Amino acid sequence: MVVGATEERGKQVKVLVTGANGQLGSEVVALCLENGHEVVPMTRQDVDITDLMSLGKFIREHKPTHIIHCAAMTGVDKCETESTLAMRTNSLATEMIVETAKEVGAHVTYISTDYVFSGGKSEPYTEDDETFPTNKYGMTKKSGERMLRPTDAIVRVSWLFGLNGNNIVKTVLNLCKTQDELNFVDDQIGNPTYAADAAKLIVRISEHSLAGIFHVTNQGSVSWFQFIKDVLEIAQIKHVIVKPISSAELRINGSATRPKNSRLANTRLLPEDGYEPLPHYKDALKRMIGELTSRGTL
Repeated sequence: MVVGATEERGKQVKVLVTGANGQLGSEVVALCLENGHEVVPMTRQDVDITDLMSLGKFIREHKPTHIIHCAAMTGVDKCETESTLAMRTNSLATEMIVETAKEVGAHVTYISTDYVFSGGKSEPYTEDDETFPTNKYGMTKKSGERMLRPTDAIVRVSWLFGLNGNNIVKTVLNLCKTQDELNFVDDQIGNPTYAADAAKLIVRISEHSLAGIFHVTNQGSVSWFQFIKDVLEIAQIKHVIVKPISSAELRINGSATRPKNSRLANTRLLPEDGYEPLPHYKDALKRMIGELTSRGTL
């Protein structure tokens, strides 16, 4: 059962979305507008999230009823080499958001990651499993999770891809224009998750002011190697060969370790509570590639 569900009846919902032009944030903004909410889309052009004083001032000026915190430093290897910036972006900024949310009376939904887990478990991770990140990105996101109040929501997503921003699907499709062979690891498994699908549940979590930790992914788990093969098959790209390699072969000096098992199990958002599972990732891939094709950008 979900924890702390409350309806915002008779109250105008005003949602502040950080990272509003990112691949997830842009989908969240679109859905909030579609649902008739007043939206404050916050981007880097509005405020530098690492400027904590300006961040707090921005929230106080707009007085949102809900905050969906999508902004983050997500470059896993960059977080290793710029760990101070990663901590300020992923943890300290989150602390400021939560502190200011308390002042203005806003509920916070914080977007976290599968990388808060070590990857050593043989089964998918549940919301109740202990977190033990093995890289700086995961550590800073875990630190961000600790800033949330019991009344707020933590949403962990995995292997995001989408129409907006940079992601592995768009990168691979671009590489195929100039390369005939690609190498991807076959010993890391996870749940590829379409930003547009994840946004639907994230917005509902925020609208209902749910409290606690929630895992939000598309159905189906796969290795990076097999996922890329699926991308090429659905995009009908036949001239490119994908070869499997190990994580050890791929790693270079200074690069972050990645969890071998990134699978997330959703044990909180249940059908009996009106939360249907997200579609299979292959279904999502077909929709995304179909949209890219219709736009003429594939």
